Amino acid sequence: WYQRRVRADYAFLQEPSYEWCCFKCNEDSATDHNSTQLTQLLMDLLRDEVVFGSLQGPSAISEIDNAYKTVTQWVPNVFLTPSGHAGKEFLRILKQLFDEFNEEGPLKPVAIKLILIAGPLLLQKPSARSKAKEHLDCLARRISLWKEGNLSALLREGKTIQCKLLKSKRKPSSLRTFSTLMGKGQISAALKWISSCPPSALPVDDSVFEALQAKHPPAKPMNDACTLAGPVDAPDPILFNSIDGTLVRKAAKLTRGSPGPSGIDAEGWGRILGSKHFKSVGTDLCESFAKFIRILATENVNPNHISALLASRLVPLDKRPGIRPIGIGEILRRIAGKCMSLVLKSDVTSATAPLQTCGGIEGGVEASVHSIRQLYDDPETECVLFVDASNAFNCLNRQSALQNTGILCPSLHQYLKNLYGRPSDLILRGTGKNITSAEGTTQGCNLAMDFYGFGIMELIYILKHHAPNCHNSWFADDSAGAGKAEDVKLWWEALQFFGPRIGYFPQPEKTCLVIKDHNKLEHFRSLFPGIQVTVEGTRYLGSFIGTKDATINYVT
Repeated sequence: WYQRRVRADYAFLQEPSYEWCCFKCNEDSATDHNSTQLTQLLMDLLRDEVVFGSLQGPSAISEIDNAYKTVTQWVPNVFLTPSGHAGKEFLRILKQLFDEFNEEGPLKPVAIKLILIAGPLLLQKPSARSKAKEHLDCLARRISLWKEGNLSALLREGKTIQCKLLKSKRKPSSLRTFSTLMGKGQISAALKWISSCPPSALPVDDSVFEALQAKHPPAKPMNDACTLAGPVDAPDPILFNSIDGTLVRKAAKLTRGSPGPSGIDAEGWGRILGSKHFKSVGTDLCESFAKFIRILATENVNPNHISALLASRLVPLDKRPGIRPIGIGEILRRIAGKCMSLVLKSDVTSATAPLQTCGGIEGGVEASVHSIRQLYDDPETECVLFVDASNAFNCLNRQSALQNTGILCPSLHQYLKNLYGRPSDLILRGTGKNITSAEGTTQGCNLAMDFYGFGIMELIYILKHHAPNCHNSWFADDSAGAGKAEDVKLWWEALQFFGPRIGYFPQPEKTCLVIKDHNKLEHFRSLFPGIQVTVEGTRYLGSFIGTKDATINYVT
């Protein structure tokens, strides 16, 4: 009876208003025990229940955690899941793990982590020129070790392969990279590769690590000044019934990109979830994954159980000068986010449009550019202010953004709460170091734009109230205000005052004011001190707003 009660009530551990009873002393009262003690007691009981092959209890969790920390430091080196018996058995393993999570099985605390380490451990290419037959033999042998719980043997083999890879590592040529991308059908990425000089990743020394930490500030409490007030209404679960195996397959085929920390890219997961070679086994796996997504969308989930899914790979790119942190999330998380976007696209758009064009609007960038260009061409417009914010996506107040999401788009609130309710890890591959993402949107999340749009909406409403005659347009953190000089000045002052309260920090030195009358240049410089003032124009969202001659020079 006690075990059943633990399983049934465990989902409520995160609810501070839930009143626990002590089953040992008194079934009706918990006055002698605080919630922390009860939570720790239940966590210990769940750890004891974990059984993975020959591993059991806390030792099993320790082995799995060690395996995860190890494989997330490896270079991606996996083969595509082969068809046939071994490939189907691999998919059955993944399905069973999803079922363990969905059905409150004993492996629930580590099920998602096991799913993510299964790829690099079981699908590791034995050599650079290995053939399909060798892959089949390796997969069948490794599956036997997996079922025995022999993670140490799998890790030992994987480490040996990784050592060979690092010794034979050579700098990729542009031609080889272009050919590889074209062979995979990634035409857009191939064209970008040859049309521009791709930024290089910086080695993570102490200075780079400190700079990355500075760009990911610690969590801050909710600020009521830029937070919508009111209760959050939970949507009816039937809203998500359309998230099924068919939608998962569609989302998997639409997903593109490099691998997250676990090392399987979009092509690999697309074959696992979208290939018809696996027949009913593949269909069953997609249905189990769909149920997992529905749970994320409708229930409170222990963040420790999905921490591996929320982790991202962090790459510091050289901005020359400066560092641009790029996060690459797990493909499974991106597929789940794609499913949510397909189902709730109209809800997201209606919650943010037309003031914020980053939330689900097709051609949102073009809409913002055309609206600002029309305002610039308006004879009544004296100036247009283009604002640049510092580290906007990483500084957004996450708790305020979650509350705003609950008011503006309640259908997406629970899903984003499970994703952003607790800090997540950003893994620096090859260094053994992690950085915590506690504020803003998580690097590598394909719902980051939507989440940011929800979070910033109350600020947009406040600015509209303080400067009603200033016309403005927003695409995520890129904002622009246009109109009479005094109206734009009011809008700018309000943005400087209220923006930092929700994590939006305007940078005057990088903000640009475009004016139309060159005779008033000094007047505008005194009116907007510290801001660059120009008559010609400036870049905006990949386009150019300004005089005809300056626009032609920019295009040519």
